[in-house]
Amino acid sequence: MNKKHIDIARKLLKQSDNKVFAVISNSMSPLIDKGDKIVCNNINIVKIKKYSLLAFNNDLNNKTVPTVHRVIKILKTKNNIIIKTKGDINLICDKTDVTQDNIIGIVVEIIKEKKTISLNKISGKLISISLYLLSTVKNYFKFASSKTKLFFEFLIMPEKQLKYDNNLKLIHQSIITKTKDWTNAVKLNIDLLKQFINKETKICDISFEGGYCEESFNFIRQGFEVDCNKILPLVTIDKKYNFIICSKVLNLASTKAKRKEIYAFIKQILQKDGQALLSYINQKNNFITYFKRQIFSLSKLYKGPEKDDLTYNGFFVMKHLNTETIIDELNNNNFSIEKKVLSDNVVSFLLKIN
Repeated sequence: MNKKHIDIARKLLKQSDNKVFAVISNSMSPLIDKGDKIVCNNINIVKIKKYSLLAFNNDLNNKTVPTVHRVIKILKTKNNIIIKTKGDINLICDKTDVTQDNIIGIVVEIIKEKKTISLNKISGKLISISLYLLSTVKNYFKFASSKTKLFFEFLIMPEKQLKYDNNLKLIHQSIITKTKDWTNAVKLNIDLLKQFINKETKICDISFEGGYCEESFNFIRQGFEVDCNKILPLVTIDKKYNFIICSKVLNLASTKAKRKEIYAFIKQILQKDGQALLSYINQKNNFITYFKRQIFSLSKLYKGPEKDDLTYNGFFVMKHLNTETIIDELNNNNFSIEKKVLSDNVVSFLLKIN
């Protein structure tokens, strides 16, 4: 519901002495559809009954929104009465509790294009309750169906072959990685970098295939000069640097061959006595995902993700990296590890070329 609709609803409420106003959402469908009109009467909260339709001011995102929903629960305390409401198409109750202060009125009539339903009559009440019960069954059926579908996709159905879209890797990596791990990596690396670089250091950031990482931004804000270069496709760069920052880029390399190209690029632009920070997220798939992929990988027809690929909405995001494997790769590519720091799912190496 946008601001324009909210303003229209408020004006209609103020201009209507008989509390007749238009409905601008389908939260009470099929009983009340968008565009229908309702007639409300003033009512004291003590007279409100369960399953009645109540118009009230609902607080959503710090805005007061006129709303018509069904009364689900009436909670009585010593000093107050609190009402829980819910839209017929919703599974859960509204976050806003209704009290006497935010009640607009009780709905007594629904005016549709070709008919009018009076909720003061037994026939109108039966229609209202019947449609509510049907909506509830339908909602729970849809909910159960969606969960069943997710269960089969997660546990039983083979996954589709991954799309390696470089433009979306960074975005999705930030979504799938736990915020704690992401921020821990940044803090850990900044604390490590402060010991080895200063404003005279020639620094190059090769993170994220051509974009600055948070570690670099920290130093840029302090007046440090940091260049930025894209790793792939591999090109020759004449300029040499004292320090290379390579944060989380290994996670984005889909194969061992891609990681080897990253190592080659670091050696190409790093000065003889320079240092490089190589950091990655060591996040794993859960056991069910790992086991399912292992089973399907036995079939020659299976073209889904590899067992260590972490994905988001069908896109390759990053790989889980085994630290011992990475150490072997670094040794084989003539790097010496000056320092290793582990924190939760974050691994950072300070490297030199042998």
